Amino acid sequence: MEEKCRLNITLATGAVGWNTLVNNQLLIELAKNSKVKVTGLVPSSTQEQKEQAKKLNVELVDGQELYGFSSMELLSFPPDDLEIDVLFMHSYGLHEGKHAQNIRKFKKCKWFHIIHTIGEELAKYMDKKYKQESEHQLQLTLSQMADCVIAIGPKVADTFRSELCHCEKSNDVIELTPGIMKELVGVRKSRQPGEMFRILISATWFAKYYRVKGLDIAAKAMTFLQEESCHLIYIVNLDEDTKDLTDQLLTEGIELHQLTVRPFQSSKLENWKKMLCEVNLIIMPARTEGFGTTNLRAISADLPVLVSQNCGFGMALKKLPSGGKHVIKSNKPEEWAKRIKEVLENSPEDLMTEAKKLRKEYEEEYNWEKQCDDLVERMLTMFPSKQEDFKQCVEHSEESDQARGGDPEVQQCETEVIERMHENVNLGSQEPRPAEEKKVNQSEGKATEEMIDAVQRETLKLSLIQDRTQEEKKRSGFDQVDSAAATLDGVNDSGSNRDQTGKLFKVKDIPFSVLSSICMKLNIKDDLSFRDFRQLGEKMGFNKDFTKVLEQKSNPTYELIEQWHSNPKSTVENLLMILKDDDMGRWDVAIILEDWLKKEGIDN
Repeated sequence: MEEKCRLNITLATGAVGWNTLVNNQLLIELAKNSKVKVTGLVPSSTQEQKEQAKKLNVELVDGQELYGFSSMELLSFPPDDLEIDVLFMHSYGLHEGKHAQNIRKFKKCKWFHIIHTIGEELAKYMDKKYKQESEHQLQLTLSQMADCVIAIGPKVADTFRSELCHCEKSNDVIELTPGIMKELVGVRKSRQPGEMFRILISATWFAKYYRVKGLDIAAKAMTFLQEESCHLIYIVNLDEDTKDLTDQLLTEGIELHQLTVRPFQSSKLENWKKMLCEVNLIIMPARTEGFGTTNLRAISADLPVLVSQNCGFGMALKKLPSGGKHVIKSNKPEEWAKRIKEVLENSPEDLMTEAKKLRKEYEEEYNWEKQCDDLVERMLTMFPSKQEDFKQCVEHSEESDQARGGDPEVQQCETEVIERMHENVNLGSQEPRPAEEKKVNQSEGKATEEMIDAVQRETLKLSLIQDRTQEEKKRSGFDQVDSAAATLDGVNDSGSNRDQTGKLFKVKDIPFSVLSSICMKLNIKDDLSFRDFRQLGEKMGFNKDFTKVLEQKSNPTYELIEQWHSNPKSTVENLLMILKDDDMGRWDVAIILEDWLKKEGIDN
């Protein structure tokens, strides 16, 4: 996609905000969208942040180096050469979020203000005065100034829609509910119960949020539970004093042997994988909470959860068919002890079944990919010229692809290219004999280089043939778009490739307009979880060498589907199963196929 066709989006936040789950999910999903170019902006990036941005294929820039300004103040001064159409500014406390005023003024961009908490509610349960009410007033003022407000979760969205109603800004509040973390799906395996039943609770920033998070409720619940096998694990930030929290919890009546306070680096995915496999249950007895992403990690990993009704995550769960049984309406420790005991008495198999059911319900209700796609469409409405540019780019791309696909000489040459790739990467079932194995390994690097060179030569040849053919068509007055359409009409005849029932579609029946949308999405590399054409190729039965070679192609997804045609299993039904598979998880692409099937009157 040409640069002029894409919206330039910048996600700006401080050092802490950059490492949050919500920011990470936004970066990953927006970076997949071909309609936008995503850049991250932080005051001064760390090496860890640079490495993360590189994995996501996102450019990360620092604020300008200005003498006498604090680190956070530098967020107000992005590089002069950074193009911004839309600024996403995360807002935390009194010090993160206000910078957007200055950036919008000098960059002439749209400002989307991201809110995570409700300061006014937090203040009710804080022993010390942390200026939460002032923070809430600041958030309201900034929200009125912003072009749009992004509220994380239903609780925050409901509050700010209500409070912004008087100034007719409530329609500018967009609710984003964080989605399932694909990286955590399947990390927990069913196991037999051990001697200990371990319960996890997040206690980060406990000095400030001790009562807000209900840390006392969890400790007191243990005294009512009277189960020696139960053990509470409180996780805190690496720089927090574990002894301070331990001493405070012991005053609630919990026994020391039933308690562990553990420093935990929450920005590391591997840490979460280990922790979620270690514990049996996660609880969130918060008196109030904007959302609660720790519990989202839990249900992503099929871990049982118990959540307070007065947090955004609890409100989200209540909308699900089985979500209500995981939500607790009371702040009383006795009630929490009762509900924990019910979980304790269930078999591991039943708990796993319930957890998987909850995850699937959540994923269907709060599809993160769809939410982000809708967000991009909302942004595009603010830029009519960009909408037109994007439309022209897509039309130009489709015309080129159609002309290329409809040319017999090009098709013949493409077939030769694929056949040579088959030969080079040994796609057959032949395995190197032991005597040959050493020789194969030694020549592997050279063979790969030669293979890529061959593909590049043939691709150039294709381009030359296409240019020559199109010139001939222009001279003869034959329009290239008409040529493509004529070819596709024959290929996609509604009755030519169905079985006798009229309900089974082969993949080659998919119309070009639908296929191009599928290819556009799957061609975008997802280097974090590889849920792109590469994993599609492996699911179709091709080996990694073949998919690696196809990375050199301009439309690798199209090439894969073309090669899959000869497989008896190449039906639309099987393609949908691959796309919806837990590993692949590309519901956004599956929806494109399902919408087409509905138009054809077929139940998939």
